[in-house]
Amino acid sequence: LVILIRSNTLGEVSMSIKSSVTLFLLSISLILSNCGNQQHKAQPYFDSGISKFAAQDLQGAITDLDQAIQLYPDFAIAYNARGLVRLKLQDMPGALADFDQALKLEPANPEFYLNRGHIYAETQKHDEAIRDFTQATKLDPQFAEAFANLGTVYLNTGNLAEALKKYDHAIQLNPKNIIFHNDRGLIRIQQKNYQAALADFDTSITLNPNFPESYYHRGMTHFRMENYPAALNDYQKALELEPKYSDVYAAIGNLKFQQNQPQAAMESYNQCLAINPNDAKAYFNRATINLEMGNRDQACLDWHKSLELGMPVAADLIKEYCPESDQSDPSANQKNLSVELDTRNRKGKKVNTTR
Repeated sequence: LVILIRSNTLGEVSMSIKSSVTLFLLSISLILSNCGNQQHKAQPYFDSGISKFAAQDLQGAITDLDQAIQLYPDFAIAYNARGLVRLKLQDMPGALADFDQALKLEPANPEFYLNRGHIYAETQKHDEAIRDFTQATKLDPQFAEAFANLGTVYLNTGNLAEALKKYDHAIQLNPKNIIFHNDRGLIRIQQKNYQAALADFDTSITLNPNFPESYYHRGMTHFRMENYPAALNDYQKALELEPKYSDVYAAIGNLKFQQNQPQAAMESYNQCLAINPNDAKAYFNRATINLEMGNRDQACLDWHKSLELGMPVAADLIKEYCPESDQSDPSANQKNLSVELDTRNRKGKKVNTTR
């Protein structure tokens, strides 16, 4: 059991899958012929815990893995597995304690370093994450996932050149991994190397034509290249594969806004928020549409919601357009609205397209 972390802090590019964890079930082979009686007794509970984890019965998995560890306290792989379950449950301290114990029992296991590195990456302890991922690559120079995870940490700390090097190496080791190509494409978007990004997303799609993320990200690339028909085609394909892909609806809203279709943009943002009511950028962008359409009260509600969900830039717009003193003065409202629309016409659209 190992983790491949996925970045959701890519600056102007955010990952579509909100969970930053992709779990891979690797083959687990335990040679029991030389094991003591404790491990023989613990093994059925371990196997049951893994089965329940795969079936998303997380509490059941914890119960079985607890029992396996109680029967065999030196069961390193059971600590590792329980750490992954706790990670899925967002119990970061518990997961870290389990990975620490797994490494005490098997200090030369690269997978355990990779999994602990993910905890550090998730909790913004970048130096510790880099240390653990690097140690994993030293213990196993063919460990492609460790190089990719290292690349993600460098990406999230703004070191795009080093991030690209690590992903290049991961792809050399495993050229058929669709996620590696997809994520390298995101780095290249950040570098504004759009043609190279398209090549990565094309490769990912060729390897797996049913992977919606790569269609979404290729659409993002076309959008930045102002090839709006191609962007829309990719967005629609992503929705065919994943109808509840909220980020894609938001991206279509951005595209429609750029094409001066505010009503269509509004409908797309509404669809996004129906699926994911915690999307701060979608509220922010819908507020922009509401303001343009003269719905200032609704715009203010959306800005407040966006601010509540963590977009501090909304505070300035609330201060400008939603002061208590202006609520009783419709002429002041219209003046503010006109100025904002005039400014936007001169300087370009102000919809937030950074997803």
